[in-house]
Amino acid sequence: MKGNLKKVLSLALLAFLLAGAVDLPLPGPIPAAARAEDGFTIDEHGVLTRYDGPDGVVRIPHGVTAIGKEVFKGRNKITGVVIPNTVRVIGMKAFWGCTGLEQVVIPKGVTEIGDRAFRDCTGLAVIATPNTVRVIGEGAFWGCESLTAVSIPNKIKVIGQGTFMNCASLKKVTIPKGVTTIGKGAFAGCHSLTSVTIPNKVDVIEEWTFMECVSLKKVTIPKGVTTIGDGAFMYCVSLTDVTIPKAVDMIGEEAFFNCTSLKKVTLPRDVTEIGDGTFLGCSGLTSVTIPKGVTEIGRRAFLGCTGLANIAIPSSVTTIGHEAFAHCTGLTSVVIPDSVTDIAEDAFDGCPNLRFVTLPSEPQAPGFAGSNPKTIVIPDNLIPPMIVLRERQSMVLPRFSGAKVAWIVADPTVAAVVKNRTVRGLRGEDTTLTLKVKQAAQGKALTLNGQPLKPDEEYDIVLKVVGKGEATVRKVAINGPGKLALHPLGLEHGYPATAALDLVFTPAALPGFWKENCFYISGNPGVAQVAMDEETGEGKIFAIKPGKAVITAYTPNMKTAKVTVTVKGWVTSLKLKDGDGNDVNKLPLSKRDIYQLTPEFNEDAVLKAVRWTSSKPGVAYVDGNDQVYALSTGTARITATSLDGSNKKATVIVTVTEAD
Repeated sequence: MKGNLKKVLSLALLAFLLAGAVDLPLPGPIPAAARAEDGFTIDEHGVLTRYDGPDGVVRIPHGVTAIGKEVFKGRNKITGVVIPNTVRVIGMKAFWGCTGLEQVVIPKGVTEIGDRAFRDCTGLAVIATPNTVRVIGEGAFWGCESLTAVSIPNKIKVIGQGTFMNCASLKKVTIPKGVTTIGKGAFAGCHSLTSVTIPNKVDVIEEWTFMECVSLKKVTIPKGVTTIGDGAFMYCVSLTDVTIPKAVDMIGEEAFFNCTSLKKVTLPRDVTEIGDGTFLGCSGLTSVTIPKGVTEIGRRAFLGCTGLANIAIPSSVTTIGHEAFAHCTGLTSVVIPDSVTDIAEDAFDGCPNLRFVTLPSEPQAPGFAGSNPKTIVIPDNLIPPMIVLRERQSMVLPRFSGAKVAWIVADPTVAAVVKNRTVRGLRGEDTTLTLKVKQAAQGKALTLNGQPLKPDEEYDIVLKVVGKGEATVRKVAINGPGKLALHPLGLEHGYPATAALDLVFTPAALPGFWKENCFYISGNPGVAQVAMDEETGEGKIFAIKPGKAVITAYTPNMKTAKVTVTVKGWVTSLKLKDGDGNDVNKLPLSKRDIYQLTPEFNEDAVLKAVRWTSSKPGVAYVDGNDQVYALSTGTARITATSLDGSNKKATVIVTVTEAD
């Protein structure tokens, strides 16, 4: 009790001194010569150049105009400083390493705080900066771990490099509207910072500006920003959504590295390159829109984005770099346009669930070493490779939402197109039905036989009109049960990975072209997809991920047969293990510890990947390598959630204490 009372009295005395600094009786003017007897060395210009006095609360004499370079550096037993209102400049490194300093009141009149002036003042909890301050130097408050709040003067234009770096307790900061530049790493390591609004005059977010702001959930990027620098939001593990302004044309390397909570990103249209490691380790990312202007996807750009299920690469892309999509374990399908001429050999390494890929016609390198693309997917909007009509029979042709197309029959005496998209058989004979694309649907792929349809081009389809007496399919069925069970990993887990569709026609004796020109549609291509087996001419179903899908077979005259497919392999069991294989429910750690967790799944689970979340990322969080980082003292609940849709969870309570 006495110790606590003594501490309270000391703080009260400090507060009294700070509050009344300008009203206390002052000694006479400072002579030009040094006043060694007071412990202060002051030059003829009023600059304090040395202090040899006692620790505790230091009262700088009235008349001092500047606190010189490194005057108090390393004096870790100084607990308070009273700065007179005659001071205009606090010099470079003036209080660097004063770890016992708890409060500083900077008086009105100070115009400049020098580089690293208060760096590593780890006990400094509050600092007030008056509006007269025009310059805050680089690293001025770097490492002030106890600093919870700071006011930035309205006249500040530049927040220098590393100004608030590693201010781990800083929860909120208001950046004045007049700020035009925020330097490299200005807020890096501010573990408690939850939100920040960047002023409209800022046009560049520099390198590492918000790196390791692990509690940052939301950031407002102004419309005028054109550049997001390297590692700008690296390890912002709580960031869930970010809107990148249209003006941005440059996103640096590893800009969003290991932002594990980031779910959706839309890149602006002027971005031409996705840099190396831009979204590396963003395991929560489920959707990304790549604009048409992008020409290159850099090295490791999406490596470890385990939540991505599919990706559409625009026709402007020419290069897909080293490990660009490696270890995207949830990736099931990719569409790569003909514009791509260079695919790194390991671009899709470690994508075990990738089954279907539309490759460019002549790729220089098949970058799918860890995957198994067997065939080209038949999209949902594919029209039949052959259309068969009877005389006087009509068929409504597909509608392509948002696109403008025209249908033309080569011989109008055989068939005619009426009402824009209805074709009617007139005379028994073969002809050609031409699809002319006037305008493609904006933002949607218009495809025929798995290939993109280009505006102002024409595509031909065989149109057969059968005359009287010629047999046609009256009924089609799938030989076998109406239900199938598959497993993406195959028979080793109890079910086959694929199944052939054997069609049975009525009448049975029909020409082979009926079977050859059937086509298939999956009602849920994310679960099961179907393609034509070129060797057998049969439809072949491929299991993609657990769930249910209805597969429909269509004949050229649009008779249908269906089969329901259940794909097994959900995560039914999820546990967290330590390095020795033991269950982990509670985890005591010391500050700055790193601990490896291992998720354990049921053996037949297809997608063995999780999304990590932390109830308090400022205390502890988990990166994309399943490593727990202990950042500050406290307790946090770490949760692993399966990514396959089963929503299985496993938790561990992490308690972080001070290191010995």
